Amino acid sequence: GHYIFAMFHSKRFQFFQSKLITADDGNPDEPLPLFKELSITSSASGHGYLIFGDDQGFVNLVQRDFTAKAFQAHKSTVQSIQHLKGRPVLITLGAEDEALPHTIKLWDMEKEERSGDPICLKTIVLNPKTSNIMPVTCMSARENLSEMAIGYCDGSILLIYNDITGNAKQKLIRSADEIPVTVLGWKEAGRNSALFAVTTNSVSVFPVSSFQEEEIDAHGCELECGLTNDECDLIVGRPEAIYFYSPEGRGPCLAFDGEKKKLAWFRNNLIVVGISQNWNTINIYDMKNKFTAFTGKFQNITHVLTEWGLIFVLTRSGKAYQLTETDTQTKLETLYMKHNYQLAINLASSQQYDYNSIVDIYRKYGDHLYGKGDYDAAVSQYVKTIGGLEPSYVIRKFLDAQQIHNLTSYLQALHEKNKANADHTTLLLNCYTKLKDVKKLDEFIKTDSGYKFDLGTAIKVCRQAGYYDHALLLARTHGKHEWYLKILLEDSKDYERAIEYISTLELKEAEQNMKQYGKAMINALPERTTEFLKSLCTFYVPKKSDFGEKKPETSSVVPSSLLADLDQMLAAEGVEEVKASAEEFIHIFMNNEEWLPQLI
Repeated sequence: GHYIFAMFHSKRFQFFQSKLITADDGNPDEPLPLFKELSITSSASGHGYLIFGDDQGFVNLVQRDFTAKAFQAHKSTVQSIQHLKGRPVLITLGAEDEALPHTIKLWDMEKEERSGDPICLKTIVLNPKTSNIMPVTCMSARENLSEMAIGYCDGSILLIYNDITGNAKQKLIRSADEIPVTVLGWKEAGRNSALFAVTTNSVSVFPVSSFQEEEIDAHGCELECGLTNDECDLIVGRPEAIYFYSPEGRGPCLAFDGEKKKLAWFRNNLIVVGISQNWNTINIYDMKNKFTAFTGKFQNITHVLTEWGLIFVLTRSGKAYQLTETDTQTKLETLYMKHNYQLAINLASSQQYDYNSIVDIYRKYGDHLYGKGDYDAAVSQYVKTIGGLEPSYVIRKFLDAQQIHNLTSYLQALHEKNKANADHTTLLLNCYTKLKDVKKLDEFIKTDSGYKFDLGTAIKVCRQAGYYDHALLLARTHGKHEWYLKILLEDSKDYERAIEYISTLELKEAEQNMKQYGKAMINALPERTTEFLKSLCTFYVPKKSDFGEKKPETSSVVPSSLLADLDQMLAAEGVEEVKASAEEFIHIFMNNEEWLPQLI
């Protein structure tokens, strides 16, 4: 909790603009009189209204232009009010004549009577044993209207069940213990749904399967200092911290110190109203990106509501303030100015910014770190731009700074992500050879490395740098016979291995290579080369290729007597002979004429 709190504390921004809602007379200091005129006893919002219950039984619907219309919902005080999130239903709980029990009414906000008032869908008269004696402290209905719970000042909880809109029944699920119920809310999870109930000294959960109370914490919270939402289950504010609960028990906490007066939720933000000397403070915490999005001071806050993508703060004196969230682009500009790039990336991602915009933030972050000389950190940001940013931008930077290690890391990542061209391969292999990093070179050219690169380039760089074995491995694995032999004969001068290799090729390729390289091979290994040429010109069977680097133990040369018999047999059967013509190779015996008779 303390670690996360430090994150919020160190990252404080003013990402909401606070403005007094004023009267129409153009005087910027003259508050709108509407809220002062209402005797507000309860509040909610939804369906395009700020909704206020008053002490005369009226529900006041305030529209976006701050004009209000009212309808009589109860005979006396509207004690509690809730608007469902997903459907246009308003629920009010209010007092009727003194001698009568309280009632709950459900209103359809989309259908009107002739008078213009919403249609009342259902009236439920509450059980007089509970409802008249004790004030209601809170209530909460499920979105599907299958159940609702009402909490009282004496600690009792009344459940209305069996479909509120149909043949609803009532029962007490918690008896009075003189400790007020302060928060009620539902955790929706199909069959595992549950009711959260908080008193001033406990947190309990009532699974919908039984509605048997299970206490999960022996500490509670004050009135309005808790809420349930879709993202975090139950959130409870106490003087020392904010606590998060699931039906299984208490989860993480945030050590936000100070007395809490009210909690509210807006998008991904937790709104905490605190008490500080003669003021009320509002802190808005972005829970997703872990920073403080707003801090403000107000006098005697009574209500905090959200509607139309705005936050409204009402005070006891009748003033109302509108908090407007800054748009994402402006937030990002602020974060860039403060070099908070990681936060900018998180924010842009959470706002579904497109790939190129996010790549651009990684580039800015990389440039910032590069400018500070923190090249290792810079390269890790630049790597994240691959696929979006032109690689030459980054390569140029590390070449200029002569940071070969970082350049290598970046080029390696280009290959890993299959975004490298021949020039990038040349550069990377040059980096490996300059750094004498044989291990990395090995990894790069291994068949299963998964890298895609330009083969010709890779072989050329390895040859130039004197890494002949690596060049050979590349040529062999990719079946480039001509290059393989070129390296063996021109670079390694390994004639033995060259003959071994040619002996695995098909006749045509073997013949062609012997014509090209035979002369050098006769000079170096006359006997071995002549033997091979004989096999090539009698009955040639290519050796099985082992594709490894080990030299085969046995020679492919078959004794001449056996070959002669085989020739006769094949001729008799009319099988076409697989052999080269000896005349073709006479020219390679120049200066080694003494071996020529063996061939002819």
